[in-house]
Amino acid sequence: MFSPLATLIALAILTLCSHTTTNDMNEPNDTLTIIVVDRSSMAPPIDRLYIASSANAWDPQGTPAVERTPATADTPQSFRFELPYRLAKRPAFRFKFTRGSWETVEVETDGNYLQNRDLEDDLVGNPASITLEVHNFADAITQRPSSVTGTLELFDFESETLENTRTIRVWLPEGYHDNDDTAYPVLYMHDGQNCFDVNTAAFGMEWDIDGALTKLIAAGKVPPMIVVGIDNAGAMRSWEYNAPELNFQGRHGKADDYLAFLTKELMPEVQQRYRVKTGPEHTSLGGSSFGGNITVYALMHAPGVFGKALIESPAIRFAGPAYEKLITNHQGPWCERVFIAMGTKETGDPARDPIYAEAATVLADHMKATGVDPANITLVIEEGASHNEHAWARRFPDAARVLFAQ
Repeated sequence: MFSPLATLIALAILTLCSHTTTNDMNEPNDTLTIIVVDRSSMAPPIDRLYIASSANAWDPQGTPAVERTPATADTPQSFRFELPYRLAKRPAFRFKFTRGSWETVEVETDGNYLQNRDLEDDLVGNPASITLEVHNFADAITQRPSSVTGTLELFDFESETLENTRTIRVWLPEGYHDNDDTAYPVLYMHDGQNCFDVNTAAFGMEWDIDGALTKLIAAGKVPPMIVVGIDNAGAMRSWEYNAPELNFQGRHGKADDYLAFLTKELMPEVQQRYRVKTGPEHTSLGGSSFGGNITVYALMHAPGVFGKALIESPAIRFAGPAYEKLITNHQGPWCERVFIAMGTKETGDPARDPIYAEAATVLADHMKATGVDPANITLVIEEGASHNEHAWARRFPDAARVLFAQ
């Protein structure tokens, strides 16, 4: 089934006229042509390019190029995209180019994180065609020294429920292997590849959970604990992390399946492999963005499993009113202790940013009204903070102290 965006693009291509100069009319063209020049110098040259955007649930294969022009002796190769003009003109439209996954997202020439693109300046005068450039990709950057602090163990886990395999990253506190008796509380984190190591983080930005906990444990601020990072499913992330009642690009969310995988398959496996304490008082769950969405969903649909929750920049309003209605209709139970945080510049669009901050406040207030002790909910609205791992890493030490202090 085709997504609404894909259908719009297909219709636009069928009706496309060849416009290469600025439109003489004041009204925008029906279609915007984007020519993307590949200056990455990758060998062999890249053969495909996609747009991941706010309009396609940030699917890294959301909008494919409609044409590739090979390089010549005088010009580098390029890719052509066609977007509905009314979509490209939206103030909230943000995007990045990828080669099909977040591991292959575009970055700055030097490998640093690239902010989300917008077309506000490019579309002044309503041009029919614009030219952009890509300079480098995350997976082409020379491997950096590992940023892992302490002991991080990895294993692959095959899920019968989800019918896929993913990497599980288990961070162990200092001294774990020195004795065979001590058991530890456990924190399960979504988007595990972004939690511990800059080399596996999708945007070259990590949470630094390992570094933060090492310092907090050493200072006696939090007890020693185990952290289990669950790698996301790449292109399927948006669906696994959202409710079945929601529809993204023609597919309903698979949160029930993901939750069954987590609680009935993975958690028993972790309990068999590692000395973890069981019960909600020792079991926590956390995530950001859509990872925040699935964390909230888990509290609603797996009551009594998780006693603490870390909910960073939940994409509740992005998921749509149906998801917020599911939340506000839920009358509890939730969990014992919650940390919710949101920045004031999550989208970079001044018209939309307050909406996201409001959603975090609505969530916190509703939890207080439906069973969570107000003293056990912390809501942080951070001025100027964006929607990325840098913000979540900056807030994590405070979140850990709030959630795990004895």
